[in-house]
Amino acid sequence: MRPVHTASMLMLLAACGDKAADSADTGTTGGDGPEPTWENVRDTVLVPSCGFSTCHALPGAAGFGVDGETLAEELIDQPAFQDPTVPLVDPGNPDGSYLLMKLEGAAGIDGDPMPPPDGGMDAARVQLVRDWIAGLE
Repeated sequence: MRPVHTASMLMLLAACGDKAADSADTGTTGGDGPEPTWENVRDTVLVPSCGFSTCHALPGAAGFGVDGETLAEELIDQPAFQDPTVPLVDPGNPDGSYLLMKLEGAAGIDGDPMPPPDGGMDAARVQLVRDWIAGLE
């Protein structure tokens, strides 16, 4: 097997786990999905979908970087790179948060929806981000 195929197979196998293991790892509650905590948003949404060397890997590519050590404060109340008049994360205001606008492909964003191509993030993970932002004060 070629190394690329081996890596792909390992990634697919890693994504397939039993519900008990997934629940313990992500903080799920009764099968409803991950709790809307920063750690779950970072680790289940941002790092696997955005933290690549060509996108938002550290240090700060494409406006901000994200990895397993990124703190919520690095996004909360910080100006969006593409539109500094809008915060990346506006506590309690998901619709006013540029991060969510990019994930949902909202009208008025600069550039394309994220992640490429054309957004494409599943609704449950977008909802996790929305719920996390809504719960911030």
